[in-house]
Amino acid sequence: MKITDTAINATLSTTTNDAGRYVISNIVPGNYNVSVAKPGFSTFEINGQAVEVGASLVINASLNFRART
Repeated sequence: MKITDTAINATLSTTTNDAGRYVISNIVPGNYNVSVAKPGFSTFEINGQAVEVGASLVINASLNFRART
């Protein structure tokens, strides 16, 4: 999972745990583009996700399998 601060174009990345959960803590409030990717699957993206002080966000990303052609 990757998040990019739209104001300064700074990117933070993390990987999921064994249960498929991810956490990025202590980020600056603002707007972020969120991207979740795994080889062989479509990329899940949300642009302009607002992050506010003291808020916790849950984003349930859904990745679709891409069949080889």
